[in-house]
Amino acid sequence: MSAKLLVDSNNVIDVFIRLNSLSTNTQHDFYLNIDSTIKNMIPREVDLETPKYSKLSSFVTGSNRLSFYFKKNYQEIVSLASFIEDENKIELQFTIPKNFANCELVIKRRDSKAKLFEYYIEQVFPIKKGLIKSGSIISRDKFLIDNVNKDNGVWDFFVRSTNNPDLPIFIPTNIDLSKNKYHSVFKNPFQARIIRNGANNLSISTIPASEQNSNPLKIAIMGSCFSRNAFNSKPYFNPDYKRFFEVTFTQSHTSIFSVLSEPYKGVDLEKYGNMTNNERRTVQDDLNKGFFEKLEKSNSDYLLLDFYPDVLRGPLWLEGGEILSLSYIMEQTGILNDLPIKRLLDHSNNDAFFQEWTTYADKFIEKLLTIMPAERIILNKGGFTTKYYDKNGTVQEYKIKMRIERNNYFWDRLNNYFLAKVPTAQVIDFTKKPYIGDYYYPFGHSFSHFESGYYKDFFREMIYITEREKRKSTN
Repeated sequence: MSAKLLVDSNNVIDVFIRLNSLSTNTQHDFYLNIDSTIKNMIPREVDLETPKYSKLSSFVTGSNRLSFYFKKNYQEIVSLASFIEDENKIELQFTIPKNFANCELVIKRRDSKAKLFEYYIEQVFPIKKGLIKSGSIISRDKFLIDNVNKDNGVWDFFVRSTNNPDLPIFIPTNIDLSKNKYHSVFKNPFQARIIRNGANNLSISTIPASEQNSNPLKIAIMGSCFSRNAFNSKPYFNPDYKRFFEVTFTQSHTSIFSVLSEPYKGVDLEKYGNMTNNERRTVQDDLNKGFFEKLEKSNSDYLLLDFYPDVLRGPLWLEGGEILSLSYIMEQTGILNDLPIKRLLDHSNNDAFFQEWTTYADKFIEKLLTIMPAERIILNKGGFTTKYYDKNGTVQEYKIKMRIERNNYFWDRLNNYFLAKVPTAQVIDFTKKPYIGDYYYPFGHSFSHFESGYYKDFFREMIYITEREKRKSTN
């Protein structure tokens, strides 16, 4: 096989029969269709001698044609043996095959290419090769210098040697990089952290260096991760969000019904040990109520709102008349079993749910507008994705697509009603944008969780809206 076809980690090769017509001096390519009697015999995989470290897998396409996956088989040939870093240097040791000659450590910057990436920028460091282990020491005043870095970029480590492809550096399970910190990069406006990437290989994650803003806009958030995670400092989201916004408080996974209820004091959350601190705060906020009081006291510039908690789930009424949000936390921790539940409003009849929801929405809107002007309310229209990138970067469709579309339909109804009542509210609408889910979402794969670009684009939209309103107020 030609090495020119081995472009990405996984390449699709289609097969044709080429027929030449001698009489007309023309040629025609025909796909190779598979006879049904041998279809089950087609899938197989072989390691190739040329190019080095590659393999070929045959398969039958959905249109019943023969194709191949031409793959790089580079994993675990070179491994990380040890890692030490401090403020001045990075020390790496590797396990490299003995027959490798003239080895160098190469760091390459990823440049996006659709949902894949390629490399143009690199930095090279010497490797001192030993009998058992080889090593490289990188001084921090030479690390990632003289190269153009991208915001929230990723650089990958490779070992380069004579007559071999550049090989990624595999990280065994006994090496823990999870506690590594971001370090400043010499004379550059960004910070870098050495990490284990999704393929268990050695990489670098970069973020912009912190910039102080003495007067960020104050944002209150009511809704879900659709809105809140745009204000998260992990590289996947927006590491520099604090330059622009201060999140004053978050009312998470709380139903419109629950917000208008009296507090409920009959639950001791300390007895439920199977909750994270964040989950405990979420449930406690729902029990304590006080959303409107917190919003008024926060003196927030904007309220970012989404109706996710009422789209997927419903409220429940207790015997004393209090209303709580039926969040996933309530279900998973067993709190639900200890509540004096009188009634549950679920989504078995969305028309009935909608009619009751509008009554509470009217009261919610009336009270909200006494605290926050309509122009300072930002409705995130939200919406679930029916597709996602799997762990190989291939687009897949959720098997529950019809149920997801039903939920999106209902979410649109809630949004439309709110905007009919508050027509001058600001709107963020990503329902027509192409973002989908991602297997590597930091907090778990779900049709509620999107690829990284969603949150970065969302953040840009927030800046655009707030800057536009700022210009209006100064004119």
